[in-house]
Amino acid sequence: MQSNNGILGLHAIRQGDKVTIATSDGETIDKPPYLTELVSRYGKYLCIVYDLDLFAACLLKAIGITKEQGQILHKTEHLSIPPWSITYFTSRFLSVDYAGGRMHPYINFANMSQSGYGEARYDNLKPTIPDAIKKAKLAKEVGEDVRHILASLGLDYSSLISPVTPFLRKFTLKWPTQSDMAIEAGQMATEAVKGHRFEAYKIGKFK
Repeated sequence: MQSNNGILGLHAIRQGDKVTIATSDGETIDKPPYLTELVSRYGKYLCIVYDLDLFAACLLKAIGITKEQGQILHKTEHLSIPPWSITYFTSRFLSVDYAGGRMHPYINFANMSQSGYGEARYDNLKPTIPDAIKKAKLAKEVGEDVRHILASLGLDYSSLISPVTPFLRKFTLKWPTQSDMAIEAGQMATEAVKGHRFEAYKIGKFK
């Protein structure tokens, strides 16, 4: 099912102990309850974050999780803080759910830097709120470009989480494995991959 929801870009910064979440609409959240504000304000959008790992780190800092809770999330990719539930796949996906059950409020975040959508860059070591809004707007622009491309190809554009999934939903793809190519070609392909990690799903994955 295709989504008609608009795309919202987000970015988070930390200034001392203060965390500010900025959106591409110029809005900010800079005080608790962060999770409630995110879900109630922006749960209806397709959210794409400029830098998901930085965003997750800032958000987790803002809600005050303990070191032990952080270790649980890192190890299991899931953390329950009743009534909230957080799922986090590093660099790929972040989800915040309230209460659970049918029709429960939630919000999902995609990563602009995921698999070449875009690349996060930092020129200012002392980020400002205008800078955060600018990065959120860039994330939105990237998300809109990706959705336009998927739509033009006749693919599902209801999610921006993975660039591979829309193809898997429509086509049966037979991924080549490393044994299907010359060793030298595999080495060249591996060396050519730069920047953020890429997706190849289960087979054909270079290590």
